Amino acid sequence: MNNGNHSSLRTKVISIRTTDDDFELLQSTANAQGKPLSEWCRDVLLRAARNPEGNSFEQAMVGEMMALRTIVTELNYYYISRSPLTFDDVKAIWKEAEELKHNQALKYLRQVSAEKDIPQTQKGWSK
Repeated sequence: MNNGNHSSLRTKVISIRTTDDDFELLQSTANAQGKPLSEWCRDVLLRAARNPEGNSFEQAMVGEMMALRTIVTELNYYYISRSPLTFDDVKAIWKEAEELKHNQALKYLRQVSAEKDIPQTQKGWSK
């Protein structure tokens, strides 16, 4: 039964070994999503391979967090140094954070991906 999922074209097999605890975790997660374990694993692996930097929502959220971090850091600098902070200073800080957030988010997501042993191939990586 094909159901449009190209299962008849799938001829390669990937095998992995897990502990009993890991297997139970994977199985229960697949069950919670209403999928057989092999289908769930395939979906997760392909999603990770196609989007090593996360999806657009994840990139946007990390970007906003990076912008917020930049703003807080800059404002703390002004506070600690007791430098006067003008409205133009605040606008400049905001503008800098907005301009840098996308690149900072991608850099952070790439770093996290690398630390989790997701291979950094050219496919799926934008500059």
